Amino acid sequence: MNLTDIAAVIGAAAWIPQIIRYFSRAELKIIPELTIELGYSSLGSIINPTCAFSASKKDALIEKMALEIIRQDGEKHEFLWQALDEKGFEGRSSKGETVEMRRTQSATALKIGIVGLVDRKILFLDTTIKEKRLALEKALIAKEDILKSADAPNFPDNVFRSDEFTNLGNHYRDCFYWKEGSYSLNIIAQEATRKDPIIGKYTFSLSRTDKNDLEKNIVIAQEFSKLNVLYRAGKIAIFPFLPWNWIYPTLTKIQS
Repeated sequence: MNLTDIAAVIGAAAWIPQIIRYFSRAELKIIPELTIELGYSSLGSIINPTCAFSASKKDALIEKMALEIIRQDGEKHEFLWQALDEKGFEGRSSKGETVEMRRTQSATALKIGIVGLVDRKILFLDTTIKEKRLALEKALIAKEDILKSADAPNFPDNVFRSDEFTNLGNHYRDCFYWKEGSYSLNIIAQEATRKDPIIGKYTFSLSRTDKNDLEKNIVIAQEFSKLNVLYRAGKIAIFPFLPWNWIYPTLTKIQS
């Protein structure tokens, strides 16, 4: 073997780690905080876990995340990620108050590098509830246009007597399913280099007080729909503050 051959072998060997890394699968870890934010609003049921992500061997690309909750009686619901919330810097206002800057983006994909941890608060929604609400809101807006043209002197009061407005209010009541008891929670992430999803299994419990606090949001959601009608009719310029209730159950990891 001459010097040229030796140099070629050495050069080829230098590429071996890169080649192995290219064809290897990313190792991804997802570590949620001990408590999760859980709510109910005009958007429907909401779960907002804050998670730390780490990748090894190669950068990871999360293409989809979902949550699956299963109540102790077997009732099951699925949530899909909608938005990613990233904590920015903290500052102080002129009054000395602490101001936290955050950046929110649509949840389409999340890249995790092999250096350091990535922290994100993730908004998950029950999209079946979301789709029903959007259909009911579309029907309500169409009804508003009809009533505004047919009976302008009584608009928008006549909207509040319509079936479409009643149906939307009933939707918020009928789609509420949080109950007292224990739940299983599966955090499911689909990483681009892996065929099977990565699944973390946890449990949490809701007390009667938790359930009652969230149930109060049904009335607030119905009030939100009324404010939306008034806003579209030009009767109000800004929305008043609505005090949504949130609860923060503790997660317990299920050891595999």
